[in-house]
Amino acid sequence: MLPESSRYDAVIHMVSAAIGAEKYYETNEVRKESVEEAAELDRKCAAAYLGHPRHFFADNTTSFKPKLGKVLNYVLELMDLPLVQEARERRFLVSDSFHEDTVEWPQNEEFAVEMHFLSQATSGQKEELGRLTSRTQGKSATYFCSFGREDASERSWLVRERSIPVEEYMAMKTMVDSARNVVKKKTRTFLYHSRMISVNRYLTPRKFVIVEVKDDSTAVSDLLPSFLPIDKEVSDEAQYTSLGLSSASFDA
Repeated sequence: MLPESSRYDAVIHMVSAAIGAEKYYETNEVRKESVEEAAELDRKCAAAYLGHPRHFFADNTTSFKPKLGKVLNYVLELMDLPLVQEARERRFLVSDSFHEDTVEWPQNEEFAVEMHFLSQATSGQKEELGRLTSRTQGKSATYFCSFGREDASERSWLVRERSIPVEEYMAMKTMVDSARNVVKKKTRTFLYHSRMISVNRYLTPRKFVIVEVKDDSTAVSDLLPSFLPIDKEVSDEAQYTSLGLSSASFDA
């Protein structure tokens, strides 16, 4: 990931018509690249921001109007406003037979992620929880704070996330809920068919691998690369979320 890309709260990538909608791609005085050249430039642009924590894609699996709807949803999500349509994040449990060191990975970025949950009183609203997240790559780290309702789905509160300086992060760490577990994982992100794929290897309080991707209904065989052996989809199973893992009653 480009170091300067961290200055952006989010990156919304509208995939070129040269990828997936070639028959609609046209050249003009400004757009002079061939379909092949445009597709290559699009992939390079996407790769430049690979690893950004809020990197959204609007691909060409739909017509243009729904594509614009995806962009609108991403903006509404960032602003914590009601969505036009639900942008579902799907989660898949990876088989225990999976070994990362045997995979020929596409271009990717890897981070160490640590999550602490704050007590409910910190947020000022009883029905809300706070979460602190540190995201480290090499000697560089970024910090985030998010608030939201306690339910089985993390989406409801992850959309209220903001980046914070390290000083604020350290100050807020004094307010963590000691009854909840610290959640640690290694996250690897890469692009596959113009979608951002996140492979999360959880380290504490329980060890397993979860793959995350935003998608509505695509079959797993078309959605994920074959080198990821999937046991089952766990999108609706709270025990495979960071919130579920942090619960004091969770049997790690």
